[in-house]
Amino acid sequence: MIMLFAGSCDDSSGSSTDAGVDADSDTTTNNTNNTNNTTATCDDGIRNQDEEGIDCGGSCPQADCCANGFTDPNLGEWAVDCGGSCAECFTGTVYFVANDGDDANDGLDGTPAHAWRTIAHVNEQSFSPGDAVLFKRGDEWRESLLISSSGTAEAHITFGAYGEGPRPRILGSERATSWTAVTGETNIWRSETVLAAPRQREGNSVTNHPASIFFGELDGTHTWGNMEELHLNSEGAPTDIYECDSEGAPFSLLDREYDWCWQDDHIYVYSPENPGDRYAFVEVPQRLSTIATADHPPQEYFSIDNLELMYAIKYGYDDGWPMNVVVRGLNITNCHIGYMGTKGAAAAYGLQIWHSDMLVQGNDIHDCGRRNISYNVYGDVRDESLVFENVIFLDNILHNGYHTTGFDISCGYTDTFRNFQFINNFIWDNLQDDPQNHPNDFTSMGIYLAGDTATFTDFLIYRNILKYIKQKAIIVGNVQNARIIHNTLYSMNHNAGGDYRGLITVSGEPANLRIENNIFFGDLPDSASFVLSMVTFSGNSHEGAMLNNNLFWLTNDAQRLVTTSIDSYTI
Repeated sequence: MIMLFAGSCDDSSGSSTDAGVDADSDTTTNNTNNTNNTTATCDDGIRNQDEEGIDCGGSCPQADCCANGFTDPNLGEWAVDCGGSCAECFTGTVYFVANDGDDANDGLDGTPAHAWRTIAHVNEQSFSPGDAVLFKRGDEWRESLLISSSGTAEAHITFGAYGEGPRPRILGSERATSWTAVTGETNIWRSETVLAAPRQREGNSVTNHPASIFFGELDGTHTWGNMEELHLNSEGAPTDIYECDSEGAPFSLLDREYDWCWQDDHIYVYSPENPGDRYAFVEVPQRLSTIATADHPPQEYFSIDNLELMYAIKYGYDDGWPMNVVVRGLNITNCHIGYMGTKGAAAAYGLQIWHSDMLVQGNDIHDCGRRNISYNVYGDVRDESLVFENVIFLDNILHNGYHTTGFDISCGYTDTFRNFQFINNFIWDNLQDDPQNHPNDFTSMGIYLAGDTATFTDFLIYRNILKYIKQKAIIVGNVQNARIIHNTLYSMNHNAGGDYRGLITVSGEPANLRIENNIFFGDLPDSASFVLSMVTFSGNSHEGAMLNNNLFWLTNDAQRLVTTSIDSYTI
């Protein structure tokens, strides 16, 4: 075992990019059009000056914009180097959906005279391999998209975007408007919008799936509505919402800004002034998911690209349940997904997925109450073991988590998970978070691999950045043939609490686990309430692992480099 060490460092270069993401913006799209730059650099991923497309045409040496490796909506392209005057993007029929369309139209171009209008109409159609359904950029729908047709491995069915502007938005919420002050109360306001309770109730179960509400600030940021200390489970998370007259006098718990309750189909909030003036909007989740497969087994061989999915009770995208068959072929790319459920919820996911042969690339996913990305197989009864394989998570930005900020990969059976790759993802939490502030904040993990009784094998974790994670950055539980190489693990939330935390923690009986060429940085102060170990091995798990050529950088010599069941090591 070879370990490289370095001493204390000046953290001036460790500034965070932990700024909030505006849901109305197109912040993760690389295909930026900005004609205000003073020079055409032809290699910056931006269309500027006399460029006809991104880094092409005009004075750029790349004359052919159909070969520049970008989507150029201004040239009519629908995807990378296709559409408009370029080659066709899709082998089948392309249908268009726009707010100014009409469901009586044929859907065959994006003009008002031809485009469809509603997602409900899309849900009634059957599509063939190679077909595409494109939603107009800048438009929004308050409906759930149900995918009911399958493509083939050679010809996916695509749900994407057309035109210029921000991504099309599919919202799981309705907006609370028309506020009136409640007579006899101070700073309590009622929305006249008729709204169902933001929760899912399953039969007569006392366990619900509640959702928060979301306040849009005038500066473009979001604030979660506060959940009250009611109906908490063993993790400190709420299992129901606050009904206004359920705790003594009505509104007795509404005493600070962003407090809220629901009663008789209306939302009430505590606000120092009329919420219609103080906030840009108040969104109240009403639908379980924004996109879901329509049937079980789920549909196969389809793609979701360049959509914005927000404010659902449980899921941004839902693969369905139970996970008792093998399904293949799913791409989710270039989407913006956020604000699902409530913090610490039992089920509040950006993506609930379990397809094999899957690519998840270039997405910005954040503020999902349980897991930003969940690949969990559990909760069903079956006799046979299955194989889930060939999954790539590439170039995603995942942040602001409340159980799993990044990827949660778990299996409750004796299945095999093989060939999973996590490449070039940026996973971060805010340093200022207080994970012990239940029910309005929670600890959260970066990459969580829970093999347990299953066989997890051939996993690659490569060139990722994990920053200020609130619990453990990478958890490797009973994984075989795993490589953790060329990653940067940058410190941990200073308020995480607990006795011991690790940037990488290993358990079970791994074989051929290689942890190589990574950078570990720890800057916990002496007053931290826990001990941080850069790498922690439980039991005899260190016997199946190799650490080689890693850089460890600690600003506090009392914190640990490596901890095993036998000993621990410091600088």
